[in-house]
Amino acid sequence: MLSLLVYRSSWRLLRAPGFVFFAAVSLSVGIATTTGMYALLRGLFWKPLGISRPAGDLLAVAEGTRVWPTMSWRDFEDVRTQQSTFALLGAAWPIRTMVSGAARPTTVLGEAITGDYLQVMGLTPSHGRLLNPTDETSAARVLVVSDRFWRYHLQGRSDAIGTVLEIGAVPFEVVGIIDGHFQGTRPFLATSV
Repeated sequence: MLSLLVYRSSWRLLRAPGFVFFAAVSLSVGIATTTGMYALLRGLFWKPLGISRPAGDLLAVAEGTRVWPTMSWRDFEDVRTQQSTFALLGAAWPIRTMVSGAARPTTVLGEAITGDYLQVMGLTPSHGRLLNPTDETSAARVLVVSDRFWRYHLQGRSDAIGTVLEIGAVPFEVVGIIDGHFQGTRPFLATSV
């Protein structure tokens, strides 16, 4: 029964070549237009993250927001201490805050990160150092800034390492500047600190 239906419909299509041609051209134009639009949108809005090579074969990052956190800090600590699969495990929580102590006070988007986060992302510092797990528990409050923040807000000064910036009225010492164009993992929201 099915073979008869296929035979009869293919026979009808052979008798109407104009319809077959029109259908094939319509599908081709539709697919080409959709592909072109996605390529245009990707080029305009979806910026690369600036990660040259994630550390190791696997990249494990927990992210969350104040509105809908993926997990709390305590839950992340539990996962990090109990897991044995990953050599490094990092987490980031987005923040929006006022930064003063640079050329002029400014509101920036940033990320509160764990000490391993930047190593997990495979990033390197252009100046200074990256954060490490001991920074999470030390009394000193330290900070790593993006290359863009360093160029625009710290005027690209060579003595920027050691500068104290106030983030939300709390002093943090700049210990490193991230090399390259990394501005966080959210393509539309570039982070600075």
